[in-house]
Amino acid sequence: MNKKIVFIITLVECVLAVLFISVFGQAIFSITKKDVTDIYFVYENGEKIEDGKVVFVLLTDSNRDYRLQWKIEPTDADNPTVGFSVNRPNAVAISPSGVITFFEEGTIIVTIYTTDGSNRSDTLTIKAEEK
Repeated sequence: MNKKIVFIITLVECVLAVLFISVFGQAIFSITKKDVTDIYFVYENGEKIEDGKVVFVLLTDSNRDYRLQWKIEPTDADNPTVGFSVNRPNAVAISPSGVITFFEEGTIIVTIYTTDGSNRSDTLTIKAEEK
């Protein structure tokens, strides 16, 4: 084949490829990542626990647990996995599912944080007292 014809065919293919990508590229080539935009603690009824509120827990010999509940937005985030930290790790244990076991009474501050790189978090103050 003539080098000129090969060059023209290659040029036309490149132009068509650029046009195709510009028209359909976003739907085909882009990957939309849904990061967490908000995370917050909620009461059992699903109502948001406002900042600064203290949750009170009564401890008994037979029940020393409190289950944390939270919401993540958007609900269809790609990675809704969370982690927890607590300011008094010797006073409580916290499971990956958000169950706190109290070893002693007192006030703790729990932080829930996202693990998807969106750097979202919330804190909750819990005061546990013996019944």
